[in-house]
Amino acid sequence: MAAPQIILIPLLLPLIGSILIAICNRQGIKLQNTVAGLTVVGTFLSLGWLYLLYRQGTAIKLELLSLLDYGLTFKISSLGILMALLAALLWTLATIYAFVYMQHEHSP
Repeated sequence: MAAPQIILIPLLLPLIGSILIAICNRQGIKLQNTVAGLTVVGTFLSLGWLYLLYRQGTAIKLELLSLLDYGLTFKISSLGILMALLAALLWTLATIYAFVYMQHEHSP
């Protein structure tokens, strides 16, 4: 059985990536684009990994907070992982398009 903390990877990777992109703002556009690309691809691949685990029948559930009868729980479902993969795929394509578009806009 896989550790339930792997659910946090596709949740935290975009947050960490956006912080790194903000830090790289002064370093140049190439570094920003590299960090953005790695963030997008890493998120998509981590969701693909979760999908493969789900398809193998691995039940992944993470309870972060439990107060009385309420709490914060993450559980992989078929519709949830499909929607997450679709959103990550569209995010990847939009990022690639933005790279090309902004390169054309900034060229003299």
